[in-house]
Amino acid sequence: MLPRSRSLLMKFLVLVVPIVVLCSVAASGLSTYLNAQDLQRQLGQEMMNVAATEGVALALPLWNYRSDNTQSIVDAILVNPNVSGVRVTDNFNTVIAEGGALAAGDGHWTITTPILSPVAGDAAYIGRLFIAYNDRQIHRTVRERLMSDASLVAALIVALSVGAAVAHAVAIGRPLTRFVRAIRRAEDPNLRQPVPVATRDEIGDIMAAYNRLLHRLGEEEEERRRANDALRVERDRAEDALRHLKAAQDSLIQAEKLAALGGLVAGMAHEMNTPIGNALVAASFLVDQAAAMEATLAGGKLRAQALRDYLAATRETAGHVVDSCDRAAGLVRSFKMVAADPGEQDRSTVPLSAVIDMALAAFPERAVAHHPIHTEVIGAEDGAENGEPVIDSYPSLLAEVLTALLRNATTHAYPDGAGGAVRLTARAEADRVIFEVADDGCGIDPDALPRIFDPFFTTDRRIGSGIGLHFVHNALARTLNGRIAVDTEVGRGSCFRLTLPRRLDQPLA
Repeated sequence: MLPRSRSLLMKFLVLVVPIVVLCSVAASGLSTYLNAQDLQRQLGQEMMNVAATEGVALALPLWNYRSDNTQSIVDAILVNPNVSGVRVTDNFNTVIAEGGALAAGDGHWTITTPILSPVAGDAAYIGRLFIAYNDRQIHRTVRERLMSDASLVAALIVALSVGAAVAHAVAIGRPLTRFVRAIRRAEDPNLRQPVPVATRDEIGDIMAAYNRLLHRLGEEEEERRRANDALRVERDRAEDALRHLKAAQDSLIQAEKLAALGGLVAGMAHEMNTPIGNALVAASFLVDQAAAMEATLAGGKLRAQALRDYLAATRETAGHVVDSCDRAAGLVRSFKMVAADPGEQDRSTVPLSAVIDMALAAFPERAVAHHPIHTEVIGAEDGAENGEPVIDSYPSLLAEVLTALLRNATTHAYPDGAGGAVRLTARAEADRVIFEVADDGCGIDPDALPRIFDPFFTTDRRIGSGIGLHFVHNALARTLNGRIAVDTEVGRGSCFRLTLPRRLDQPLA
């Protein structure tokens, strides 16, 4: 606190004292210069008067050739401290008397005065008076004046510094000290107090502004405190609402899970009911036929034709039972595929063409004959097998996904046995692989498009179970770390696009 006050005082002195010193030095220098010039003029006038006076005094001794008197007058002139040399000559430039030295140069001047005849009415020229003088006395006077001015300036600086220190302490230092203390106390909200305004100058204006700021700060803190209280209340309400919403969401999710499970069970029951029912009807028919045959055999009425009819009916009915059981077994396999969990041992890095070959190998040949499948692998890279791009994934599961899409295309895209071609394309990019299964069939109805991946949803229950596309979606989302998109147009065909990472553990951008 005090060092800061001293700093302000030092700044004030550093700014003011040099100005005062410069002004004082400039004024003293100008005054000294003008005084020196005036002294030089006075000296010159004095020497001219001395020359005129002594020239008259030397006329009679020089006229009478009294050299001793002339020398006495010369010595008397030399008594003047400003005179450095005197010389008296006659009209033939013969030195009659002299003293000192007639020096020349800066600071030295010489006055020459003619000496006239002392006889009345005779203005004849009888000699000359040379007086050499200098400004040493003037320099001595100027130095004394400068020393006196320097003393006055030093005294003025000391007086100014002392006066400034006292004025600063009274007018600035003490009020600022109180102000700084008040600001330090204001750091603690419990110790904030207005600063007494004792003056009406700039310091007083600053303190008054600080008091207004302090008052405004108190009002804002009070408003902030009320806002925080209101925000805390709203936060508690929001947290309660969030808890209720979370509970409702959990209940809704649980209800949706139960509904989905119920739909799944209902779908499975519906799908299994037909083949099991058919098998049950056939088995009941076999039971009835066996009972009738036993009755005929017991009555001794069995004939060869009846036995042949019985065997034919039994063989046909048994075929129906086998077909129904195969249908039920296929449905069970489809249900198991929905889990899409191949296990870690199936993961490997294989070329894209190998995945396509695996998918085609599992596809029925009669379907390929009726609906040709065109395959293409796009993109080659160095270091891969035979220059082909590869993928790190579950190749068996991926092949099953492609087979399911091919089966869906050949089954549902061409109703009533219509022909058409299916295209299977694999395209490798920097960090992803894109498979496309496209057909030129009937397309997907816009109303059915949002539900095609739902379990047991099918557009034709006679030829589909509604498991295939659900299996595809489930396998991509849960195991293969990929996604699927569909582009379709009624009457033009559909394209299912699978996007997977090049490495299974690589996130898909």
